[in-house]
Amino acid sequence: MKTGCKKFNLIILSILSMILISTILNLNLNQMTSNIKDMYIYYYSYTFLSEKMTILNILISSLPMIISISIFADDLAIEIEKNAAYIFTRSRKRKKWIVNKFIYILFNILRIEFIQFSISFVYFTILGYRIKEPKQFLLVFVELLILNILTQYILIIIVNLVTLKINNIVGYIICIFLFLINIITFHLFFLKEQILVKYIPLIQYLLSIKENMLVDRSIIYFSNFIPSYNFIQAVAYDVIIIIFLLLVGRKIIEKYEFY
Repeated sequence: MKTGCKKFNLIILSILSMILISTILNLNLNQMTSNIKDMYIYYYSYTFLSEKMTILNILISSLPMIISISIFADDLAIEIEKNAAYIFTRSRKRKKWIVNKFIYILFNILRIEFIQFSISFVYFTILGYRIKEPKQFLLVFVELLILNILTQYILIIIVNLVTLKINNIVGYIICIFLFLINIITFHLFFLKEQILVKYIPLIQYLLSIKENMLVDRSIIYFSNFIPSYNFIQAVAYDVIIIIFLLLVGRKIIEKYEFY
């Protein structure tokens, strides 16, 4: 019950942060466009490449993802604490269990993110944005949804695996630290080392959507992008990372000692 309440509170916090941050970003964007597609790109792949690096900009860029990670950060640890004897003593299928658990988490991320994307649509409409080209909007919506889900999933797998090796708090801190390092590295090196930048593992949701030919280049916030690096490449890269992490997870759970 407490776990369910915690998740619900974090989902509400995620929605409230979306409202607050999109309201702030709207102050920059509403004079340039009223296309809701552009607001989705600006909010869900926010970069501050054309601005100074400040704590506020880093917070705006990272907070939604950090809250999303928190929702599932200790799922494996809680499950093991409650049901270790049944799951591992009787079934002896540790590897299968951890893969099934991560699949379950993926479906929950998908459900929660789709709900948030839908709520975002309502709020962005309240802010005055409208669908100009339905097909373009749908394409951007789907691509952003997939990229955000994959990045969240990678981070959630990492925090859960680190938690198994250490503990919940340290695992969460390490995961957030890695994410922030990725965000800062992206902004420090984007204009200098684009070949390096596109292989930073936790920023694909910031990167590939900007290459889309449907993005309005007249908007200053979308003017920086890496030519020829696209959505398919970003998804493939994320999937490779996920497969690698799942294999690592199977190894960790195989050697995990239960007390």
